[in-house]
Amino acid sequence: MCRSDRRWLLVSSQVGLHHDYMTDLELVERQHPTDFLLLRRCSLRSANMSERCDRHMDVHQYPHILQVSVPSCLLHLQCFDAVGWAARRASGL
Repeated sequence: MCRSDRRWLLVSSQVGLHHDYMTDLELVERQHPTDFLLLRRCSLRSANMSERCDRHMDVHQYPHILQVSVPSCLLHLQCFDAVGWAARRASGL
């Protein structure tokens, strides 16, 4: 499937991330809202782990949402420099 068939280049659907990681990912989300989808728990009280919400509180079904992003390798977040990725993407690298 080519990129034009997919809605997002990168989707982050992991819940319970460290605050520092979320801060970096939120920056990438603001800078690249059409390429990057950052999902969160819909509610702290919700026990439904098959639902994730975006910043607009639109509900996405997990893991189905992963099928509408570009297939690529899985990134271990501790090895992923989200801010560096955003800077490289902005500069066209």
